[in-house]
Order: sequence, then C-alpha cells, then structure tokens
Amino acid sequence: MYSHLPYHVLDISEEKDGNGRHVRCLFCKQETTGSIEHIIPEALTGFSWLTVREVCEKCNNTLGANVDNLSSRCSLVFRLAVEARLTPWGKINVEVEDERTGEYFPGLFDYRDGTVEEITRTQKDGSRRLRFFGRTQEEVALKTEDIARKIQSRGRDVRTNGPFVLSSRAKTHCTGGDAEAQALCRFAAKATIEYVCKTAGPNVAMMPELDPLREYVLRTQPPIIARFSVIGSPRWMWLPRQSVFYVFDEQSTSSNETRRIVDEWMVNNPGLPPPGVPLAPRPIHELRVERRGTSAQCVLTLFGLAVIEVDLPGTLQLANMLDSCDLLTHKKRLKYL
Repeated sequence: MYSHLPYHVLDISEEKDGNGRHVRCLFCKQETTGSIEHIIPEALTGFSWLTVREVCEKCNNTLGANVDNLSSRCSLVFRLAVEARLTPWGKINVEVEDERTGEYFPGLFDYRDGTVEEITRTQKDGSRRLRFFGRTQEEVALKTEDIARKIQSRGRDVRTNGPFVLSSRAKTHCTGGDAEAQALCRFAAKATIEYVCKTAGPNVAMMPELDPLREYVLRTQPPIIARFSVIGSPRWMWLPRQSVFYVFDEQSTSSNETRRIVDEWMVNNPGLPPPGVPLAPRPIHELRVERRGTSAQCVLTLFGLAVIEVDLPGTLQLANMLDSCDLLTHKKRLKYL
C-alpha cells in the first residue's frame, strides 16, 4: 500500500508485537515486546479511546510521567476534566485582573463554592496583603470585616479597603516559552506519532520524517511551536466573569496567626451553597494530522473546546507523506465516550 512513498520503508513485518512478536518502539526505535500506550491519557477518558502497542515499557513510563501527567494537570485541561466530571472537584490556577490598574494577580478558583480564594502577598515594607474574593459585595465584606475585627481584638494593626470589582479569568492561551504550552505541545507531538501509527500503520510511523517529533517528545529538543485556545461559547459555567473583593492589609510580618483566624472563620462560616453547575456534554476528543501548505500540523481537540495546534517541524516530504497515506480521510474521526 505504501510502496510508492518517496522514502525508505522499514521492514518490520517479521518483528513482534505484544502477542509475543517483537516490534520497534515508536519513540526510541529499540526492539521491544511492546506495552499498551494510550493516545489520550486515561485520566481524560483515554481508557476507551485509541491505544497502540508499539511503545517499549521504558518510553511508556517516561511518557506517562513527563508528558501525559503534566499535560493532564495543565489549568486548561484540568478545568475541562473537572467540568466533564472526570476528576473530583478541586482548584485551578486563574488570573484575576484589577480593572483599575490592569494588573493581573494569580489565584485559585475553588469549584466547591464557585469563588476565587484569597491571595496573599508580602509587600516591600514587610507587611502582608490579603485579597478576599466572592460573588457579591456583601459576602466578601462579611468575610473581610469579621476577620479584621478578630485580628484587631488581638492588638494588631489592620485596615481594609474596598470593595473593588475585578475580572477573573482562567488561562486560555500561552506562549511557546510557557511551561504549560510545552507540556501540551509534547502531548500533541506524542499523540501525532501514535495517531500516524494507528491510522497509517507502524511502517509509516517509523519514517525518519517523524524523528524530530520523537526527539521533542523524549527530550524537548528541537523546540516546536505550539498554540492552544478555547473555541466556542461554553455551555456551562467556568468562572464568574467578575468578582467583588476587598483589599485587606495586615501590618505584620507574621502570617501564622492570621492564617489560623482565616481558617477558623472559614470553618464557622461555610458560606453560600455551591452554585448549580449544569451537566457538561459528553466528552468528545478529536485528533487529526493534516497538511498545511508545504508543512504539516497536528490539531488536537479535547472535550470539543480546547484546541491544541502544533506546527510539525515538517518538510515537504512529511506533508507528502500525509497525502500519500490518505490521513486526511480521518479528519472527521470522532470518538464519543
């Protein structure tokens, strides 16, 4: 079927797979008996998605720890997994924008009560600054003023300012130098190699044109350009678009006592019940490798929303390979889980 391809095809017809035959690992190209590798991590419902056996145990462990695990914990992917009810309610990293100054603050969005947790910063003068967030001015004022009174009753100098309205948002894009971008890029590059193996066969996946991807997956070299974004309008709540908050300045270098008071207040004031979160649609993953001009590109869509685009360090031969293998017929390959 692939005899017409313009490069050497490795003859592995006599090699074995997981049924007792030896094969060459898709990544290190060493001979192996093979192990089950999930194209999409099991944490993202990959257990019922496509798998390949042409990966040695060593590379499988490396991919699991350094690629699948890191990409699954990225804020964008983790948020989608939480909304799809694939992982317990938890917290994700968000950025909160001060509309007055345009400054962004890091924070944690707590899915249990639908609010952004307080942010603690040490100022240049050694004082501590806490920012408390909530969905309403009354809710945040109650928390802030109550805690301030408790600290003042112990002879501490405390002042509060606010309320201010902030815009809270989750990270939906990043640059190539970002650690999350690199993790997602390696994940997409790994999935590309396995996808080619699954759709066009191991002979094609072992082609030298894919060697730069192999090097990048295992050793992050050479660098590859990656982009990811969120498409469409989510049909369920991610974050409140705005949060009211108070600035809470604690004029002390000691934070242990304040932390205890805050924790005590949170226990005694559990706050409002969690907001209703509509059920997310059933997860849909799509993976395609397609020609873009004289190069190639991997496009990985998670849950129908998160799109990871990876420009393969391609050559014209790699783009021709996609055409020759007729991989474009798989553009509509969707897996409903």
